[in-house]
Amino acid sequence: MSETSTELVPLPDGQIVSLADPSAVAVALDDLRNLEARIKEAKTVLIDAIAQYAEQAGAGKTLNLPGGVRAVLKNDYQVVWDAQRLEADLREAGMSEERIREIIVEEVSYRVVAGEARKAASVKPAYAHAVAEARKEIPQRPSVKIERG
Repeated sequence: MSETSTELVPLPDGQIVSLADPSAVAVALDDLRNLEARIKEAKTVLIDAIAQYAEQAGAGKTLNLPGGVRAVLKNDYQVVWDAQRLEADLREAGMSEERIREIIVEEVSYRVVAGEARKAASVKPAYAHAVAEARKEIPQRPSVKIERG
């Protein structure tokens, strides 16, 4: 394992945290998470306000404001398709099967139930080998849960 850094890290509120002090690092991380949540809430309120202004102005998705400021609203809805219904309705409407397959693409996915794979691996060496060969660990950044007492 690499040596822990002892650098000083500046935070958005002007505090400086020493990475040599794990308690200060944990508290700073928790404070930043709380700040991040408050920022997300504030952004939501401001986005909703811009959307209301645009709606009241009848401006559609673009609101031209004084001072050369322009607010463009995006993705105010998500499209969710009922692929099976569309497929059935297109077929009933007489569309060719080839064209339906161009519009609706079948996807098959598989997932491994890790607990069951571990059980199988304990039964027979060949199973253990198969499980070990199929399993890959991809490094990722760790997460940290902070609990203040």
